[in-house]
Amino acid sequence: MYDIKRATLPTTRSVGHRSAASFLLTSALVLALSVLLPMVTHPRELLEAAGWQPSVCDDSCVHANDSACDDGGACRDGSDCGAC
Repeated sequence: MYDIKRATLPTTRSVGHRSAASFLLTSALVLALSVLLPMVTHPRELLEAAGWQPSVCDDSCVHANDSACDDGGACRDGSDCGAC
């Protein structure tokens, strides 16, 4: 017959759970990767969304070098800075 008074809950080691320190370390690594991975895979989009402006003038806009500054208007920033 089963005696409820003698029953005990399984310990964490008996059911294969990780220690609290291991769980916290794993959680911290997952959080860090979830923040850093998009920065590696899409750095320009994240920087532009944060308000970063390119520091290199590439004059790649179709309206570049037409004596009118089109940066931030008809052209994206940094693509017509030769005319600005």
